[in-house]
Amino acid sequence: MSTPAAIRRLRPPCPRRSPPLPAGTAGPSCWPRPAPARQLLNDAISTGVIIAADSYSEQTLGVLRALVALERHGIEPRHMRTLRQSAEREVALIESALAPLRRTDAASRGRAGELAPEIAARIGDVRGHFVRAALERLVR
Repeated sequence: MSTPAAIRRLRPPCPRRSPPLPAGTAGPSCWPRPAPARQLLNDAISTGVIIAADSYSEQTLGVLRALVALERHGIEPRHMRTLRQSAEREVALIESALAPLRRTDAASRGRAGELAPEIAARIGDVRGHFVRAALERLVR
């Protein structure tokens, strides 16, 4: 299996002349143990958190970095499945709010394109409020 470009970009660059591998080890000597990052990427792809591709955008790499940080606290990609589903429901809500505008002329569709991020930000504000309130109850 070849290493995806995104993982290749996450690892440190190889020195021109790599030192020999210690006895009993195998694999590239220029970066330690690729398996955990590759496994995390595979888990994120299999749970639908990240869409499989030959290369990944900076946004997707940011998600992968966040998943690495969350994994240190026992939170795995499979736990993120509900967040992705929630985001898809939020987009469906925005789509239904903008439906009347999207059915009319080009100017109205343009206005819908301007309103979508604004509506998403307001939904994010409400979600943030819910999270902060729940965290306050948690730490009391």
